[in-house]
Amino acid sequence: MQVISPRGLAVLALGLLALASTGCARQSPSKIIDAPPQAPMVYPDLEPQRVALQPVDMYRLDGWQRDRVQQVLPALQQSCRSYLKMPANKPLGKTALGGYAGDWHAICKDLLARNFASDGALRSYLEHNFNAYLVSSNKGDEGTFTGYYTAHVKASLRPSARYATPLYAAPKNWRDLKGSPGLTRRAIEAGALAGKGLEVIWVDDPVDAFLLHIQGSGIATLPDGRQVSVRYAGNNGHKFKSIHQAMAAQGFDKSKEGLTMTAVASWLKRHPNKARQIMWTNPRFIYFSVDSKPETIGAMGIPLTATRSLAVDPKYIPLGVPLWLNTSFLDEQGKRHAINRLMVAQDTGSAIKGAIRGDFFWGAGPEAQWAASRMKNPGRYAILLPKSQVKGLSTAQRTAKSASYTAMAWPSSDAPSLQEDLSPDWQALEEQLHQR
Repeated sequence: MQVISPRGLAVLALGLLALASTGCARQSPSKIIDAPPQAPMVYPDLEPQRVALQPVDMYRLDGWQRDRVQQVLPALQQSCRSYLKMPANKPLGKTALGGYAGDWHAICKDLLARNFASDGALRSYLEHNFNAYLVSSNKGDEGTFTGYYTAHVKASLRPSARYATPLYAAPKNWRDLKGSPGLTRRAIEAGALAGKGLEVIWVDDPVDAFLLHIQGSGIATLPDGRQVSVRYAGNNGHKFKSIHQAMAAQGFDKSKEGLTMTAVASWLKRHPNKARQIMWTNPRFIYFSVDSKPETIGAMGIPLTATRSLAVDPKYIPLGVPLWLNTSFLDEQGKRHAINRLMVAQDTGSAIKGAIRGDFFWGAGPEAQWAASRMKNPGRYAILLPKSQVKGLSTAQRTAKSASYTAMAWPSSDAPSLQEDLSPDWQALEEQLHQR
């Protein structure tokens, strides 16, 4: 893997957000793809949606005309393939928002059958077949957006002096806890599960294994160079507890070290005698499975797309739907840069709770880790729903603010927009991340 300097990492993070040529020339309007006329367009058997939807003009979304929307096409297609496998009467979520899988079947078949020669072609297609709605709750239309990544570890399928930190499969009775937490991290790492045949892989560094527990899944490189997926398979029932306080008590100075995941890992590795006790203060322990395909699989059971997949709270947002994200990213100097791009809701997380809450998937590798650790900012999103499906949502469902269906302008962001003439090298680095 290419080694990138700290300045290069900053360039990469900006590159992930770089917006290439707009390709925004208007295409001829596409035919609106409608659902079968016999499909039910009301949802009396589903819970009312827990959010308010305000129509917004899609073409006026911050950055809409500049986004390289073709990058999100693989994620959209993955969602569509998943929807097409569902019965037509299967709800996409826990509420009426999103409707039934059948409401998406026609548009998904059409989307999968088409070739889009440019960003402009896909953008025009979305404008003519989807409506955009700003999502809000009783707390407003802003929430918190963080970043996550696929942890990368070196591991072996057999233990040795070098590979000595095991990852465990879930014990047979782990689902029978009935609300009572199971063994703590400390108890497990002290040997409570040793010798029971639950070890699935051994990692070469305990700190890297700990970070894998925090992320919930990752990619492991074996001694022969092969890569395998290490996937979430359950937990011990304990709540996650941050180790920052325990680190501060042991001499960690966040004003000098910084509070990114990279800085935390570096400090723990430099203080191995303190690291184990500190990591034990987080009692939550993750169980894993190993798969031969080195992919990051989200909650939908499909591969995630770097910088285009978003983890959401499925209590409010149905998995698989496209979302227009408006948030920001902090560079090394603490300067905020806007992130305005089309995402797809394809994952969940134990800390991702709330109507406007998201976790931005940065991909795999040290660059993604660095970027993810620097993201925790306010933001908002709009949900894109097929025009055929939103016909079944009443005006009252679409918006709690107004009885009219008049689209509004997208709220302006106070984050500075990225410059248009960013270095092509940054675009190349973004492509490199997408190919991981």
